[in-house]
Amino acid sequence: MGSIPESENRIPIIDIRDSNPEAAQQLLRAAANHGFVYIDNIGGPVKHQAINDAFGISKRFFALPPEVKQTVAIGSNKAGGNYGWLSRGVEKLDPAMQKRPDVKEAFNIGEPVHGVLQQPVPAQLAAVAPRIALFQQSCHELCLKIFELLAKALSVQQDWFVSRHNSNDLYRPSGSVFRMLYYPQVEDHEEGVDIRAGAHSDFGSITLLFQQQGQPGLEIKTPSGDWIPVLVDPRDPSNGAPRQTIANTRNFSDIFIQAMEKASYLREHERYDFLIFMHQYSQDKDTEAVLSKMVTMFQDRPIILNKFNMFLPQGYQIECPETATGVIEIFTPLGLIAPPLHMGRNRSAVVARWEPPILPILVNVGDLLEDWTGGLLKSTVHRVIFPKDGGEDRYSLAYFCHPLDDVLLEPVPSALVQKYMKQTGKNGSRDGRAMTAKDHLMARLAATYTIDSEPAERRDSPVREPGQVMEEVKEEVLSA
Repeated sequence: MGSIPESENRIPIIDIRDSNPEAAQQLLRAAANHGFVYIDNIGGPVKHQAINDAFGISKRFFALPPEVKQTVAIGSNKAGGNYGWLSRGVEKLDPAMQKRPDVKEAFNIGEPVHGVLQQPVPAQLAAVAPRIALFQQSCHELCLKIFELLAKALSVQQDWFVSRHNSNDLYRPSGSVFRMLYYPQVEDHEEGVDIRAGAHSDFGSITLLFQQQGQPGLEIKTPSGDWIPVLVDPRDPSNGAPRQTIANTRNFSDIFIQAMEKASYLREHERYDFLIFMHQYSQDKDTEAVLSKMVTMFQDRPIILNKFNMFLPQGYQIECPETATGVIEIFTPLGLIAPPLHMGRNRSAVVARWEPPILPILVNVGDLLEDWTGGLLKSTVHRVIFPKDGGEDRYSLAYFCHPLDDVLLEPVPSALVQKYMKQTGKNGSRDGRAMTAKDHLMARLAATYTIDSEPAERRDSPVREPGQVMEEVKEEVLSA
């Protein structure tokens, strides 16, 4: 289909903190032109450590035996609604085109009420249920912030979207769902037939997607009909592809020895310490001995440590925490080098760990928000594919933000929306029929799941093809 225009492939990163006065307009343009936007996750309500914790909980859940997960399956009496575990073969997101169901598992968790989950979780995860609820709450807070900015950009009342997604103290249900996703590695998948998640657009207002470094696969469909990858980290053009693997401490220590040899301007007594380290390393190469000698070399000697760090490859760094005597922390972009070491009494403790980068949060517009804005904001079709080599396991977390169930779907009272609808010939009516947010969601779910008796192949496809997009009209409206 030819090359992809650069404008189609550049999803912006936006800082939505109050310090960025252009955030509202930047968000509106990204939502209108791409349907996807990266939110810089610095200082927001969804904390980096909470994301890592949620991924840890997700991995624990999917590692449970199938018979345990089955007790909370989406088709069980305990789960109810759109909640619970979906095994492989349950979901087919593009039933009109897919020959086989998606190659994935999922665990759908409904919104908590007053901080308490309203559905069962396996006993093995009961203790972390409050942390899941807190994570959902932080995701919802970020969505409300995004809605406030969109309301500002569309020149409507600040709480127009917020009031339709937030029930405050009086509980009113919504279709919002927190979804843990697991795409297993498959060595013998059939290219062109098997897919991790079929082409689809999301049902609700907006979706927050959390990904992990080195686990690509998400693609979006451009107006020209091409599929292009969505980078896990847009600041990393390799899309998180593994660049090098350090399998053992010996290779890791070699990197540090090479750095020492480059540090030729170190004073004689400083170089002597490094030479002692090299000699001792050659005598005993086990992890504990090597790292404990590094503690001796760097602890309480920040000048030497700073000089040494200058000669390490990009992304490597050694730190000596001020609050932990006898501890060094080793950071590297390539993965965990050595397991945490807990040495005996009166001996140095060494921690070797990998600190993943703080990735931006990927946000995309859903069908409801496109409908609400008369098509001005764009719900973009996307899918998850297998890497050519089959890839490793892929984990992701998605928070699907939906309006309150009883909210009527009516056009946003924005001059921009009305102008766009007028120029594109849309009237926003549904032949006089009133539709609530819950009506919309139930119709879409019925076309997706295969847990009942109706064959998925007979259902209407939920995929919304981009078609002939009037980009010039959209640009005119936004530029007015």
